[in-house]
Amino acid sequence: MQDSFHNVFEESNDYQQKTPKDSAPKLDFYQDYKHIGRLNEKIQIQQAECTPSIAYLSKLDKKHLHPKSFGLVKRNGKELSIDLRLFSMGDNYAEAFSHGLKHYPSLETLNLKSNRLTDRGNEKILNNVEFKQIKHINLADNEIGPKSLEKIVKMMSLNDCRLKSLNLENTHFTSAFIPALSNSLLYNRRLTKLILAKNNLTDLVTRYFKDLLSQNISLKILDLHWNNFGPQGAVNIFDSLAKNNTLMVLDLSWNSIGKSKISAESIGKALKSNYTLAHLDLSYNSISAEDAAIISEYILPNRTLLGLHMTGNACEVDPRGFINITSKRHIKKGHFYQRMIDRPVFAQEKLNTNCWVCEKWIETTFCCESEGMTVFIHLEIDDFQPEVMPSDGNGHFEITRAVPPHPQVFFFIDIEGLPIKSNYKKINRVHEMIVEYEEGDKKTIKVQKMNQIEPEGEICMIKSPFFTKPRIKNFKCLVKVGRMERIPWNFHVAIFKDYKVDNERILDDCLDFDWRHSRIMNFVKNPEEQIELKNAIRQVYSLIKLTYKNLSAYGGSDVFSIGSNVFTDFLNECNIIDNLYGPSDLGVNLNSTLIQKEKGQVYNPGNSLVRYEFMEIIVRVAGDRYIRNKLCSTYLEGFDRMLKEHLWPVINKFTSDKWRTEKYFCEEVDLVLKVNKSIFQALFKKYSGKHTLPGKKPFMSLEEFRMLCNDAGLVGDNFATREIDVCFSQSMMTQVDELYVKRHLEMNFTEMLEALSRAIDYSGVIKDMANYNYLSLIKTDLSKKLEISTKFLLKLCPINFQDDYVPPIVEQYTKLMYRMKAD
Repeated sequence: MQDSFHNVFEESNDYQQKTPKDSAPKLDFYQDYKHIGRLNEKIQIQQAECTPSIAYLSKLDKKHLHPKSFGLVKRNGKELSIDLRLFSMGDNYAEAFSHGLKHYPSLETLNLKSNRLTDRGNEKILNNVEFKQIKHINLADNEIGPKSLEKIVKMMSLNDCRLKSLNLENTHFTSAFIPALSNSLLYNRRLTKLILAKNNLTDLVTRYFKDLLSQNISLKILDLHWNNFGPQGAVNIFDSLAKNNTLMVLDLSWNSIGKSKISAESIGKALKSNYTLAHLDLSYNSISAEDAAIISEYILPNRTLLGLHMTGNACEVDPRGFINITSKRHIKKGHFYQRMIDRPVFAQEKLNTNCWVCEKWIETTFCCESEGMTVFIHLEIDDFQPEVMPSDGNGHFEITRAVPPHPQVFFFIDIEGLPIKSNYKKINRVHEMIVEYEEGDKKTIKVQKMNQIEPEGEICMIKSPFFTKPRIKNFKCLVKVGRMERIPWNFHVAIFKDYKVDNERILDDCLDFDWRHSRIMNFVKNPEEQIELKNAIRQVYSLIKLTYKNLSAYGGSDVFSIGSNVFTDFLNECNIIDNLYGPSDLGVNLNSTLIQKEKGQVYNPGNSLVRYEFMEIIVRVAGDRYIRNKLCSTYLEGFDRMLKEHLWPVINKFTSDKWRTEKYFCEEVDLVLKVNKSIFQALFKKYSGKHTLPGKKPFMSLEEFRMLCNDAGLVGDNFATREIDVCFSQSMMTQVDELYVKRHLEMNFTEMLEALSRAIDYSGVIKDMANYNYLSLIKTDLSKKLEISTKFLLKLCPINFQDDYVPPIVEQYTKLMYRMKAD
């Protein structure tokens, strides 16, 4: 279709009538076009800078095209965003538009959706986009080809590329283009959102997505809906998702990944182990009842997936986030299907998906007063099925649930028929149903009035999820021997609740501390490069810190630091020492780094690398390897290249946080530690305090922890002093100052629990777990090992403790999991 006056001047659907004040710049724009010849002469004579509109109009004049503003009417000031959705620009106008675009150095957002652009037009526009400034590009519903792809790949491969989101939906983006795009994103640290929907991609390309999700550390949103992925594609994507710890939103709707036990197993296992994915769309994927049953079983322990879409399959998601098998597929409503990412502005039929994220569910607390022992709440969203309400023991009953953001109808029932007091609005509504409040005892209830509230509370958000977690099982009836309610478990009630995990604030404080004490600013002279280099380090600082935590424990010293031999082994493992960078170069870098910038660093040995020196020497090595050999011109480029080519595969293995999150921070382990807390307290008291000053709180030193592990029989051929020290180091909470304060060497009780759990897990001394009579009602491999270990740990406790010790019983676990109420 040729570019025409009618097509180009057709306004966007989002067009809004301009006020007279807004029309003034446009009038100036057309005046400029009338006098474009004189304006160009004036610019040449005065050697002035050409404005975007003049550059654009000059090109239009040369090509004999009618003028169209396309957002280029502004004369002065910064232009951060250009939105040209549905303008039908075409390739001819694209060339002129690109000439004006290159005069927008501050442009951050460019939306060119549905502009009839082909590969030629997209290439011309991308060629004049300022890669170091642009943050958001939308090329949806145009055509991407080899030339425009080359520009995109080049942009994504730049160290200083700032692009955060890229929309290539319905761009004829063929499978042949995926390898180049995927490779450019493997080590990209900026892009957080990628949309490749409606491109007819097949299973063949998913192996590249597998590599991408396994190695990229910045991507948070990935939209692949309406492609042609089958079961094998699902296996490739979800196998890598099991190892990914950054992706938060994934849309795979309208593919064909169902009807396969293998893909269902892969999806389920990924959702069981992944703890960062918060929003997932698997709608309209031919997922059968058998597939859904497999996924449903695996997903039960997942507490982080807040929004799950399963519409159009043989299952549905209930208000608590559980997957239930159903025969209703809602295929006829597919045309009204709501998008999970980038929803359209036009009206859509709302489907009840029970997605906490899309529907903005609200955390709401329901409470009442009763003199009875047990009260149930019946919520309309649960089809008025009963749920036991926790009690404070003084007649106050309270429960917190996530509910949709519209009026909620509910009623309370006291199992003994006693009156219930509440302050909610009453409505006339009759409801009769058969309920089983006690096991095997069904009764008919009939209510005439119900309660109604407008939910108030915290809204469910991916970035800051509220306290209520999905898939917490509700016990709808009580056993005969007593009235019970399941106590919801969360980190804040666990025995390790005082453990402070790393967050952005702590990591930023550590980086600032290390940067301030290092000599990096002495040899990186350019202030702008200093800022960019620090930001580049910030992107991977958590991995650098974790790597240091591991390597610093290898030396065998009581003060953690990295010796020259350990650091040399690390560089060899990274394949850095070669003909470009030799041992003599390393010696020079070590000597330069070990010179302390400030005197009096009490916990800096002086002859080995502490944390800030480890960061500094990495930058020095990058400079010597790449700048000295004229492979790079700046330390930033050298650091980024060494990270991609050598460091990344090695430092990515030091993921001690993953063990903590996946194995240790769970209800099963918490129960074993709580029931056997007295044993662990006795051990801490016995093996701590040797180096504690009078009047100070006792702590366990590295020397004392080694003694504990040795006495417990954990030391063997594959678990010696080095491995013990690693367990100690990995379990210590991050401290900003490790130079003047020794808190990072003083283990408290909470840290000891984790360190000892790691040692028991890593040592491998517990092999036969099948024939043990466990007391715990719910179990994992680690909780089993800990429960078995209490038998030999008890023997290390003082004799008087052993004499008075009463072995735990099943009821202790039951009381921690359920609240029991007597008749």
